[in-house]
Amino acid sequence: MSHDIEAAKSGRSTCATCGTKIDKGETRVAELYQDTNFGRPQYERYRGRTDARDPIQRFHHLACAVDKHPAVVATALKRPHDASLIPDRVALDKQLAAALEEERKARVAAATAKLNNPVESAASDPNLDPLLAQLADTPDDPEVVAILGDLYQQRSDPRGELIVLQLAQRTARRDRGPEVANPRGRTRTAEVEDPTSKDQVQRRDQLIAHLSPRLDPTDRSTWGLGFIRRLELGARTSSRVLELSGLWTHASVRVLAELRLELPQVAEDGDVIASLASGLPRSLRVLEIGGSPHGGASLQPLLAALPRLAELTLLGRLPDASLEHPTLARIGLHGLTRVGSTGYVDHVGVPYAALARLRPELLPGVRELAFRRWAGRDAVVTELARSRWISVVESARFDEPHLLADDQPPTLPPTVVDALRDGLAGRKLRRLELAGMTIALPVRAALTAVCDELVCPTTAVVLDANTTHVTHANKPEWGRGKIVKRHDGKLEVKFGKDVKVFKADAPFLVPAPGDD
Repeated sequence: MSHDIEAAKSGRSTCATCGTKIDKGETRVAELYQDTNFGRPQYERYRGRTDARDPIQRFHHLACAVDKHPAVVATALKRPHDASLIPDRVALDKQLAAALEEERKARVAAATAKLNNPVESAASDPNLDPLLAQLADTPDDPEVVAILGDLYQQRSDPRGELIVLQLAQRTARRDRGPEVANPRGRTRTAEVEDPTSKDQVQRRDQLIAHLSPRLDPTDRSTWGLGFIRRLELGARTSSRVLELSGLWTHASVRVLAELRLELPQVAEDGDVIASLASGLPRSLRVLEIGGSPHGGASLQPLLAALPRLAELTLLGRLPDASLEHPTLARIGLHGLTRVGSTGYVDHVGVPYAALARLRPELLPGVRELAFRRWAGRDAVVTELARSRWISVVESARFDEPHLLADDQPPTLPPTVVDALRDGLAGRKLRRLELAGMTIALPVRAALTAVCDELVCPTTAVVLDANTTHVTHANKPEWGRGKIVKRHDGKLEVKFGKDVKVFKADAPFLVPAPGDD
C-alpha cells in the first residue's frame, strides 16, 4: 500500500481534510496513514485489528490534498494512475508547486523557532551586551564570566548556575594540583573527587543539555565557560543551511569562537554565503568552510562580516582573488579527493591551485599557511617556494598528502630545499612543519638552514645510505662520529673511543659537516 490517486469506489468515504463526503467516481487521494489511536486496547476491540502498528488509508478530495498535504499528492502522482482523473494536469502542477513552496517555508520557520532559546531573557539588559562584547575579545576571561554569571543568576537564568559550577570546578582542579602517576601507569589526581564534586558534574551536564541548541546527530559542540565555543556542523543542502538562521541567534552561541561548516558542493551558493554573512556571530575567530572545488560565490561578504576572524581554512573550496581581511593571520588550504567506482582518483580542490588566487597585499596579516590532503606529492612545497607568499609568511605546515592505497609516503627531494632557499632569498622561516612524508637525513639537515624551528615526526626521518659521519644534536661535545655498522634498523656510531647504538631514524642524528 502507498499513496495513490484513484476514483472513489462508493459514496461512503469522507474527506479527512474538510470532513465532507466524497461522491462515487470523484477523484480522491488515498493517503497511507498511521492512526495513532491504534495500539490502545479500547480501540482494538472495535477495530478488530491484531497489529496496532499497521498503517491504514484515509482519503482526501484532490483539491483538499493539494492545499493541505502537497507532499502526499506529489508522491501519489509518481505512481501509476488514470490520467483522465486529472483533466488539467498543467494547472495542478502549478498549484502543487506553490503549495510545496509554502510548506517548505513553514518548515523553515518552524525549524528556526525550535532553535531559538526560550530561557534566554538577559538580552534586554543594557549591562549584558557590553560584557558579551568584552568576552568575545577575551574568551574565557574568568572575571568577565563571573560578572555575567551574577547577572544571569539575578534574572533566575540557569546559565548563571552553569557558570558558577564551571568556575568552581576550575578552581577545584587548580587546588588539587598536577596529576600524578600511579604504579599501574594510569594517572589520577592528588585528591579523589568527593560526592559533592560528582553531583556538581552531573548538574553541569544537565544544564548544558538544557541550554544546548538542537543539532543533528553528526554535529558536535564544545562548551567553554557558560557558552558554546566551537561548533562542527556536518554536510547540509543549501536549504538546510538557510534553516540555520535560528541557530546563529541562539543564546548559547552568542560568543562562538570556532565554526566548521560543510557547504554543498554547488557552483551557485551566493544565497548561502549571504545568509551566513548576515547571521554568523561577530565573535567568530576560526572558520573552517567547505564548498565547491570548481568555484563558487565569493567569500568576501562573509570575511567582511567577521571583524575578529584570525584563521580561515578552505575545505576543498577554491578561493577568489577578492578575499581581503585586515586581521586574518592564518590560512589553511585543505584538498579533497573523489574516488570513482573504477578506482580512478580525481584530485579536486588542489591547495597549490588555490594558492595562486590569494593576494598577499589584500591579506596583510597572514603569516602562516597550512596545507593538508594535497595531490602531487612534494609539488605543493615547491609551489609555495615559487609564489609571492614565500616572501611574507613566517610559518608553513604540510600535512597528510593524498596517497592511494598502494602508495608509499612521498620522499622529499633535495630540490625542494633549493627552491625554498631561493624563494626566501636569505631570510628564514620561523617554523616549518612536515608530516606524512619521508625525509632523508641530509635533506633534514639542509632544511634546518631555511628555518629557525623544524618540526617533523621521528618516523618521517630516514637514514641516507651515503652518510658516513654524524653529529648528535643534543650532545655537541661528543664531536663528529663515524657510522661503523648498520643492522636491523639501528646504527652503531663511534664517538672518540666509545661506540653508541641508535635507531636509524633518530631525529637528533644529523650528517656531520663536510661529510662526503
